[in-house]
Amino acid sequence: MEALQEKKTLPENIRPESYRIFLEPNIENGTFIGETVANLVVLEDADEVVLNSVDLIVERATISVDGGEKKQAMAKYIPEKQQISFSSPCKKGSKIALEIAYRGEFNKNMAGFYLSSYKTKEGTEKRIATTQFEPADARRAFPCFDEPERKAVFEISLRVDKAHTALSNMDVKSVSDGEEKKTVCFNPTPLCSTYLVAFIVGELESIETTSKEGVSIRCFTVPGKIEQARFALDVTSKCLSVFTKHFKIPYPLSKLDSVAIPDFSFGAMENWGLVTYRETALLYSERQSSTAAKQRVAAVVCHELAHQWFGNLVTMKWWSDLWLNEGFATWAGSMAVNELHPEWDVWVEFVVDDIGRGLSLDSMKSTHPVHVPVSDPDQVGEIFDAISYSKGASMIKMLAGYLGEDKFMEGICAYLEKHKYANAETEELWAELEKSSGKPVSALMAEWIHRPGYPLVHASYENKKLCLKQERFVFGQEEEAEKTLWKIPLAVETEKGVCAAVLPEGLLKTQCETLSVESDGFIKINPGQTAFFRVHYSDEMLAVLGRKCRERKISEADRVGLVSDVFALARLRKMKLVTALKFFGEFSEEQSYFVWMELSAAFAAILDAWWEQDEETVSSLELFFQKTIKKKTLALGFEYTADEDEKTHLLRTALLSFAARIDLPEVTAQFAKWFQTALETKDDGAIHPNITAAVFAHAVRTGGEKEHGHVFDYYRRDDIPADKKIAALSALGTSREKETIEKTLRLTLDTGLEAVVRGQDVIYVLASASRNKSAKRLLWAFVKENWAAYRARFFGSSTSILNSIVAVAGSFFNQQKDIEDFKAFFGGKDRSGIERKILQKTESMELTAGFLRENSEETREWLAACAGKRTRTE
Repeated sequence: MEALQEKKTLPENIRPESYRIFLEPNIENGTFIGETVANLVVLEDADEVVLNSVDLIVERATISVDGGEKKQAMAKYIPEKQQISFSSPCKKGSKIALEIAYRGEFNKNMAGFYLSSYKTKEGTEKRIATTQFEPADARRAFPCFDEPERKAVFEISLRVDKAHTALSNMDVKSVSDGEEKKTVCFNPTPLCSTYLVAFIVGELESIETTSKEGVSIRCFTVPGKIEQARFALDVTSKCLSVFTKHFKIPYPLSKLDSVAIPDFSFGAMENWGLVTYRETALLYSERQSSTAAKQRVAAVVCHELAHQWFGNLVTMKWWSDLWLNEGFATWAGSMAVNELHPEWDVWVEFVVDDIGRGLSLDSMKSTHPVHVPVSDPDQVGEIFDAISYSKGASMIKMLAGYLGEDKFMEGICAYLEKHKYANAETEELWAELEKSSGKPVSALMAEWIHRPGYPLVHASYENKKLCLKQERFVFGQEEEAEKTLWKIPLAVETEKGVCAAVLPEGLLKTQCETLSVESDGFIKINPGQTAFFRVHYSDEMLAVLGRKCRERKISEADRVGLVSDVFALARLRKMKLVTALKFFGEFSEEQSYFVWMELSAAFAAILDAWWEQDEETVSSLELFFQKTIKKKTLALGFEYTADEDEKTHLLRTALLSFAARIDLPEVTAQFAKWFQTALETKDDGAIHPNITAAVFAHAVRTGGEKEHGHVFDYYRRDDIPADKKIAALSALGTSREKETIEKTLRLTLDTGLEAVVRGQDVIYVLASASRNKSAKRLLWAFVKENWAAYRARFFGSSTSILNSIVAVAGSFFNQQKDIEDFKAFFGGKDRSGIERKILQKTESMELTAGFLRENSEETREWLAACAGKRTRTE
């Protein structure tokens, strides 16, 4: 269990009721002036009030008590706070109007009130003033009680240039014109947390529609990109109706705006009524964008709209329950996408993405519980991760399956109704689900939510007896004092169908259990992968399951789960890699995109682990993988046709991309042909959008200055969709030439107006270099040399980016000297905000090193034997 620490919160003797906030941004000189009137209630006698405030210079503070005369108050800055002292004490029950006039500068790191820039078609630079307040950066724009439980009503007014669009959470109440400027006043919000307040000022274009419930839906972009927002506009309108139907509470605001921001540190932000996005998360070009980009837009939009209920209408009391926001939004977002696009099979994708990500991170000793103690908002950036999002969503899906969808949704709707416009904790959610289901939800979920990790269920079958045993699935051994016993929702499928009642209450609650199961064929535990655990089958059971996978007698989701479990067991040295490779050999005729995604991820991870091993073994691995994927890859062919469904397009992309990585000759020849045609004809359509990223990466990896230059020039164009720009940017890190690699890495250091790579996109360059054998050591040396610059740029405001840099900096190092170098380097640095990521990365490197030690010799011998067999049969 993580140590409990005292929360760093404001004194609770005064509560805010409402704020009137006036701001006048000067976009040209990078400053703003503001005035905040906070209406407060005194809960205990007080002679001062303490608010959060960062980088704001207070010029005047006054108070009036119970409608009386305004009096000057003394303002004193203490770290991240303003201490306002009263001339005389205020009694309990008094109402205070605190007025603060202040000024500030726009933040330079995409946090608080900051500037984003873009270029017009004429090449002129323009700026947008925008906000990003989660988790605790509203204090950078106005003095406030910047904690999620301190909800209040916000009334925003903005004085802006007449040519500028001004947006905030609510619709416009009034506009008053001056000679050069206008003052836009917005209607008051409902009770709302500070991190959900937002305002934007700039030259923007928009399109709009109205949902069937009568809500005004608008999308905004910088000039010239608004047509790319039409898909998102349609998804937004339809998704709002889906959630209104399921949650039994109408969206409570009169409008919902979505804005694509050129510079944005998160993927998106759910500000109530004014959702902000990276351009890649909102914009999609029917002609130029990939299928994956389209699905990403739908997924992110539905996730952010889910937050309008889970997070905005009902908010966690404190960041320890972040999962109530992010886990629910991830689950509900998937539910909505599935309803809007059932042909995408979102719940199978959920097994690959969310269950897979959650299981991967949660297998480490350095993981954390879903409900995680947080003492300081500075720690929150470390838990915006696969535990809060993906494991959290997996817990919800598992619980919905166990309780039954109807009972589950009844409890969810009751929870939303009871706590709307307020705050809630995990136990309050369990209370409503217990009422609706009649089951002891709190007791059932205690270990899942409050303890780290998850179970591994060992399974063997003999004489019609299924023997089950649970333990924690973790790298190394779980300490005796920390042993956890989960209540596992467990069903079994045989050739006769699914049986959910093989255990009392459908739960495996003991460490060991023996069940009577009739089966003359296969036994698959956890059918549909609805519960959050892995299974280690006996060799005999796994062999049967492998044959049934080849025959596709097992569902798509279960085939994904089996591939995922087998590789995870091999990676944690609970199964030989050779056993896993034999199992993977059963999938050469696999038809599923999702299964191939899981397989190619496993194949890539194996190659990454072997990147500095002997070339003969690496070549043998590549030949084995080529043999596994070749038949299906070539059968699909290279042409994307309009009569194919989107999953076929995605499957072709996945297979071709991995085939190029392992140099399958037929594929690399086609990639070279596509790229050469694009070079000669300057036709963007020469390479299909679905395969652009892989073709660019292959061209840069196998080419020279000409190829790198073409992709770099393509990236710098402003007339292509954001997803295509990212495809080009990622390809730049794949070069094999030292000088080109170093030149590319230096792009990540540029800041200000001349920066070629935006701060939010730095990680794409570094991540692609981390997957490049020729760049890995250059990358680590570069990050070490420039760590101070990265930390100064991203710490605090964009800590998620800083954590990502830590994650890729030493990627795939598996020699002890490298692990020690990594630990020594960060051991001497300020680790605040990145401590957990350093521990996770160190553990991951040690895990890979052990994986290699355990498997290198046997794998080499097995591959040699396979090569001998191929030679004799050719």
